[in-house]
Amino acid sequence: MSKVTKLNVEYFSDSLKDKLEEISNFPCTLIEAASGFGKTTAVNFFLSKKVEEGCRVLTYRFLPENSMETSWFELSEVLGELGSADITKIRSVGIPGEDSLPDIRRIIHDYKGDARETYLFMDDYQEWKCDYAVEIIGILSTHQADNLHIIIASHPFNGDQRTKLIPSNRMYQLNEYDLVFSRDDIRAYYKKAGINATESQIDEVMELTGGWIMAIYLQLGTFVKRGGFIHAGLSVLMKKAVWNNLESEQKETLLKLSVLPSFNLKQAATISGKPKSVLEKSFREKRYFIQYSPQEGRYYLHTQLKLFLNSQFELLSDDEKKEVYHTAGQISWEAGDHKRAIRFLYLSGQWDKIYELPLDIHDFASVNEDYVVPMIVDIMEHSDRELMYKYPMVPICMMFVVFMMGENDIVMRFSPMLRENIAKSDLSDKEKDVLQGEMELMLSFLLFNKLDAITVHHKRAWKLMKGPSKLFNPRCSWAFGSPSVLYLYWRESGKLSEELTQLDDCMAVYTKLSGNNGIGGDIIMRAEADLNSGNYEKAEIGAYKALFEAESNGQTAVEVCGALVLARVALLTGKEELFKEAETRLKLLSSIDIEDLSRYTYDMADGFIGSICDDYGRIRPWLCDGKIDAGHLTAITMPFAYIIYGRYLLEKKDYTRLLGASNRAMSLSSVFPNLLPMLYTRIYCAAAHEALGNTKESMLELKTALEMGLPDKVYLPFAENYHSIKKIMARFKMEQQDRDMIEKMAKDLEAGLETISVGGPRLTDREKEVLELIKQGLTNGEIAKEQMVSLSTVKKQVSSILLKFGLASREQLKNY
Repeated sequence: MSKVTKLNVEYFSDSLKDKLEEISNFPCTLIEAASGFGKTTAVNFFLSKKVEEGCRVLTYRFLPENSMETSWFELSEVLGELGSADITKIRSVGIPGEDSLPDIRRIIHDYKGDARETYLFMDDYQEWKCDYAVEIIGILSTHQADNLHIIIASHPFNGDQRTKLIPSNRMYQLNEYDLVFSRDDIRAYYKKAGINATESQIDEVMELTGGWIMAIYLQLGTFVKRGGFIHAGLSVLMKKAVWNNLESEQKETLLKLSVLPSFNLKQAATISGKPKSVLEKSFREKRYFIQYSPQEGRYYLHTQLKLFLNSQFELLSDDEKKEVYHTAGQISWEAGDHKRAIRFLYLSGQWDKIYELPLDIHDFASVNEDYVVPMIVDIMEHSDRELMYKYPMVPICMMFVVFMMGENDIVMRFSPMLRENIAKSDLSDKEKDVLQGEMELMLSFLLFNKLDAITVHHKRAWKLMKGPSKLFNPRCSWAFGSPSVLYLYWRESGKLSEELTQLDDCMAVYTKLSGNNGIGGDIIMRAEADLNSGNYEKAEIGAYKALFEAESNGQTAVEVCGALVLARVALLTGKEELFKEAETRLKLLSSIDIEDLSRYTYDMADGFIGSICDDYGRIRPWLCDGKIDAGHLTAITMPFAYIIYGRYLLEKKDYTRLLGASNRAMSLSSVFPNLLPMLYTRIYCAAAHEALGNTKESMLELKTALEMGLPDKVYLPFAENYHSIKKIMARFKMEQQDRDMIEKMAKDLEAGLETISVGGPRLTDREKEVLELIKQGLTNGEIAKEQMVSLSTVKKQVSSILLKFGLASREQLKNY
């Protein structure tokens, strides 16, 4: 070979360039190849040309340290940059799963784009820890935007994953065979570097590398330095060709940068102490290993280099590692990446730096990362107590985070320590009072629905703080994800009136403490009480009153509860326009409130409506299947889901399953307690026992239900299920006014449902899609593939459609 003139060159064969140009002809492109085949480099080369042509380019890189939820939220934000109001709703449907995939598919499928040619590049897709990552690729290819081209680069999928990747003429696919270098490519690449390779040298390179560009590049550097090639694996090659040729300062800089997911020139300059201009030139010379994203203005280390640096990092002493983490923590904080900064400072062991930061609760974690609670517990258990006395706000801040993650026992465990920190601090008495007030507010949440005790804490907090909390986020879900306030706070039979007054007193102080969090919630509870007693007009007025209060203060959790009240009023009164308004509100709110606690609130609100209307298409698969678990809900809201699930089983005549599920429903409902799901469950069990011929058991269940509900005039659950318990009720002696009201409300509901259903069956959006596909002659299995849902989900939707049309077979649907 001749003397090298230019080592850091890029080479793209005409064949590869032609293949890359095909990206512009497809809605979605999937590039599968192992690390080191040049996926990112090739795509960036292609996209740089598109930027020159005036195209919009968006990028997102999946990071291995991110949780599945974090990656999804970040990707959702990038998708939101496409500029469509509809596609911004994608985050609100929740993380990808069997329940949310249909909605994700609908949002992506309906995206029409705009006039500007746009390329969205998702790199390192294999790092996304999502069970439905492959299904999402298929969904992304269904968008209807002529000017949008999505590019996904990933390591090759395994066999199980590949079975989920449905072939489509909307998806262009490239793989390692398209990226691998041929003999001619090696010759041209080396020539571009100033080397005229002999045939025997090309043979040797081909034998050593198999056309793998990473190895070809490293062998080029080795030949330049040594005059020959290295017969060794990649790690040895990386060490000899790259690492050993770096100066000690360069090695130190790369090791420090390697713990960061990405970095900009300012951060690199802070770490290395070198001018940005020098670093920029150095990175440009190593651009094969240090890739630059012009859209983000950030650098990423190549995967293979990062893997090598990780191995070198492990060779450092503990003190050296801690120093790296300390530096990374400092520059992350300066860059606004507070969550990662705290994590690095924690790993550095210099916890005093954490205490010295101007922290708030959002700095610890944007989502429930697994490491957060153990990290906080470790800091709380092993911090120097003098640090806690000096900065008593920090432990309180950390306990607020732990509370938000549902670890109430940990909060109670450390509460005495928090009080001691405040007492022994050097703060003024006024400052100590404020912190004690923050603690009182935090401890009030642990009491959940013991309103009288909660109010005591709130009054103490207000007396101490004399102003709103600085730690509490007023935008968080006041209703804990529940679509009903009555469900939350009705806890004792015969005490509803007293509990309404208690909530009034509680909210009068709480809204001042929390910056109007939950404002209107007390009005909603009264509206629900009026609704259940048969006073529809008063309930409607109350719902609107609460909605105006909540809407003006951004309290979407309360708005959902109000919209559900309006929907139920509409069903009882036959007001179709009111029902449509309530539906529209609920759908809009479902795209606004994307907090973890509220992610499935719309499912329950819409599912409840569906259960009353016998419109099973409204009930999400997870509810129909009884998947009422921590993956969907907190323990606080699980009992409400059983109201929907129980009704679904009752109407499906699945009596034995219903009676089996009732034990868990009652057990969960008794924890806080929540009386409303207990009442519904007793009614369902009475109807189930009656259907099975267990007269004694049915009488006992309904007797218990009546004793729960009638003292507080909670008639509506009986009216909603009157068709199932009518015969049992006839056997009971009860106050005539109670019986008359239940019967009247049952008739009102029957008439209202009939009125609102005028004009034919009300199909959900998904059912409409299924019906259209049936008309096209698709089988259930083909529909499942088309919609990317399970076959059982399609069967349930078809059954629901048949039920609504009053038909016996899917063949009859083809003529509708």
